[in-house]
Amino acid sequence: GNGDDNTLSTFAVDPDTGWLRATGYTVPTHSEIEPRGITSLPTGEFVYALHLLTDNIITYTVDADSGRLDVVATSFTVAGGRPNAMLLHPSADVAYVIQRFTPNVETVSIDTVTGALTSLAAISSTGGGSEAGVIDSQGRFLWVANAGTNNVSTFTLDPTTHLPTALGAALPTQGTPIAMVLSDDERFLYVVS
Repeated sequence: GNGDDNTLSTFAVDPDTGWLRATGYTVPTHSEIEPRGITSLPTGEFVYALHLLTDNIITYTVDADSGRLDVVATSFTVAGGRPNAMLLHPSADVAYVIQRFTPNVETVSIDTVTGALTSLAAISSTGGGSEAGVIDSQGRFLWVANAGTNNVSTFTLDPTTHLPTALGAALPTQGTPIAMVLSDDERFLYVVS
């Protein structure tokens, strides 16, 4: 997402080198302002652009041959506002929208045929200024980096409903957490702050 001119750019990835090549497609985001985050379904069929200042998530279809994005007729308005990141559950048609200023985590279901999002529930992220999140590969835990309160919230994910439940108090960080990644063996959570 390009916040300066409110567009989305598409790139092709060279499978041998990993280098990016601009496809020449730049998609205007219409009345949407500041595309903050982009998430793609593993199938590559749909892309979601999160617009921080208008509280919307716009769904695009992807042309597999050219990479061109086309707007789907529906948009999703985030209940608490200010979507900052969207994380996909590893084994369910569910996503978690990290909201920056509310601070909430909104659980949404994904219609894999139409790309439509439907809200299931929103809960407090137990911190402020939520910036990023990560989910373990089994879909059991969700961690949220709270830049506004310098901590990380931990949630368990219900195996049936996939809804998050806060697990204890948020853990303090040494500085402002802005990104996180799990180690390959998922024994360690690395927090960039």
